[in-house]
Amino acid sequence: MSFTLREGLLGNAVFQMLEDASGLFWMRADIGVFTARSDEMRLLDAGKPRFVPMRLLDGRDGLLGAPTPLSWAFQTAKGEIWSPTLKGVAILDTRHFPENLVPPRVYLEDVVVDGAVHPARSFTTLGPRYKRVTFRYAGLSYQVPERVRFRVMLEGFDSAWSEPLPGREATYTTLPPGEYTFKVRAANNDGRWSEKVASVSFRQPPLFRQSATFFVLVALAFSGAVAGLVAYRSRRLSRRRDELERLVALRTEEIRRGSLLLEEQKRDLEKSQSLVRKANESLELLARTDALTGLGNRRQAEECLEREWSRHLREGAPLGMLMVDVDSFKTFNDCYGHQAGDDCLRRVAAVLVDSVRGLVDQPARWGGEEFLLVLPGAALDGALRAAERVRDGVERMEILHAGSACSTVVTVSVGAASVVPSDANTPEGLLRAADAALYVAKQAGRNKVSAPPSSEPAGA
Repeated sequence: MSFTLREGLLGNAVFQMLEDASGLFWMRADIGVFTARSDEMRLLDAGKPRFVPMRLLDGRDGLLGAPTPLSWAFQTAKGEIWSPTLKGVAILDTRHFPENLVPPRVYLEDVVVDGAVHPARSFTTLGPRYKRVTFRYAGLSYQVPERVRFRVMLEGFDSAWSEPLPGREATYTTLPPGEYTFKVRAANNDGRWSEKVASVSFRQPPLFRQSATFFVLVALAFSGAVAGLVAYRSRRLSRRRDELERLVALRTEEIRRGSLLLEEQKRDLEKSQSLVRKANESLELLARTDALTGLGNRRQAEECLEREWSRHLREGAPLGMLMVDVDSFKTFNDCYGHQAGDDCLRRVAAVLVDSVRGLVDQPARWGGEEFLLVLPGAALDGALRAAERVRDGVERMEILHAGSACSTVVTVSVGAASVVPSDANTPEGLLRAADAALYVAKQAGRNKVSAPPSSEPAGA
């Protein structure tokens, strides 16, 4: 088993270890000579304690200087250890080497927030716009107080206690909103740690833009905008349909009244029917097209998936799918406005078309900032390659995104999935697999390409 600073060593570069008759290990390292109880070291080797206290010796204990790495210390018959140093030979009498068994008492003195001092016992709230918070503490030890060391931990932010520190303060910046407890322990010159800890609990309230109310208002505003757009387009299509019906009725009436010009009226009727057919085709195209990006909409994507699923079921060929999501898009809209957000979606749509040209007829806007691509004949490795081209193409546009949590430019996360259609799977299962892969990419830090997790069989 190997021991490092994590287990209590005061230096990773250890030159030599000696054990005396009193049950102490003497270790020579680049930082000096330090000791530890041999029984505690053996328990550590057996995996029982996780940390062993060490005592560092220096000039106050009779050492003349730092140990020399190219020479060896030895122990005499009297129990003395002769250790070469850079300034001569130090003689350490192991028989008369007192140990400080009393750990220091540790106190939290005060909390300094951007220069303002607050008593630790009454500190409960950290301002949402603070820049720097410092906790000041002290450890009382009557033997060699200058060797007192501290370990600190901020619960809610740190995952573990810090390494032993000589300083008497700890500073944190830019803490996210939440509940926190700052704790500190102290060790004496022999590495005996205090059982009790000094602590202070406080909270960091969120800004308004970080609150649930703000996100609810944004969601309501977005929903209202979408509802207004849908209503506007419905009225426009209704007016166009009414106009086309009026034209058809007019031509029909002319045919009924113009018996003498029957042939001409037939030609007019055929023209009118052609207009109606083209108008219906235009309406059908509009019903399958996303007005903002020019791509297919969700209806078009679902029809494409059903069509390709049936064809690949007959042919026994693999069918791939990509689910693309613009990272932190709501934050982008908040920072730059909805006009910039619409322009960003149009540019991302153009990259999708260029990245998969020849592999798919038309990418589709699945909803909001999500896009769906059906890849005929693509196995999982081919789908992943196409996904990486999409991700790289969007990143290369270098659209500035100061509010992104993963980059300084606009990025996308892509989930890729593939399945060979059969009676045992469904198109909905392939959609769920691509969505699960997108979730894995988001959880991995965004701006990632991912396949479905092993527990999510594609198409099931």
